[in-house]
Amino acid sequence: MRSEDIRAALSRKFCAPEYALFFEVGDATGGRARRWADAVAMGLWPSRGLSLSGFEIKVSRQDWVKEMRQPAKAEAIARYCSQWWMVTAPGLIKEGELPELWGHFELHPNGLRVIKPAPITEAEPISREFLAALLRRASELDRRIEREAIEKAVARDEETTKKRIENEVEFRVRRAEDNAKDAQEKLQAIYDACGLEPHEVSRMFGGDNFARAVGMVHRLGVAQTYGGLADLAKKVRPLADSIDTFMSAISDSEAAA
Repeated sequence: MRSEDIRAALSRKFCAPEYALFFEVGDATGGRARRWADAVAMGLWPSRGLSLSGFEIKVSRQDWVKEMRQPAKAEAIARYCSQWWMVTAPGLIKEGELPELWGHFELHPNGLRVIKPAPITEAEPISREFLAALLRRASELDRRIEREAIEKAVARDEETTKKRIENEVEFRVRRAEDNAKDAQEKLQAIYDACGLEPHEVSRMFGGDNFARAVGMVHRLGVAQTYGGLADLAKKVRPLADSIDTFMSAISDSEAAA
């Protein structure tokens, strides 16, 4: 079992809105601090007495034996608390070892279990030094909460921006694919209308001549309406007649010779 496991259990049991819980609270601030409590919980409901409880966390037998040898050390902060608790792993404290005015919690899989209730004692009025130590922890907690809130907000913004960029890239890629597919379909339709294969177009026209030819037909408008085709026929027919007349004249001349 780790100290973090016990801290997490204390946080679940002594939580808002009934309690304000602080960890590593000294008996003063700065260089004046000489002793520390692993945790201090302030009751916030008047109906529960607004009590102040202190906690010492022990996860090894060796730590507990060391604590037993100096029980007066805890008094630096315990004197301001109406209850003082040892919070340990199961079986760590043997029967009869706990001081009379201390309570005992053990951490089990289903949470904290009271092994020995901590008697309520007459606490001393808290000193300014100890009050400053509590307020420092409260201030640090507020800053941590604020920092975590800012980090979460920044992470959300980054995720939103990332998603927006991904959507934009996906849209542009999809549009480019659609445009390419549409262009390919239209080009194939032109090949089909001409009765040609792409390699035949390259061999017959070369370069961009095929595109120029298609463009010329488009500008003439002959493929748009029936009137366009009729107009083209009207313009081309005299030329065809002239060619026929010319070819007939050549034929007659060759026959006479």
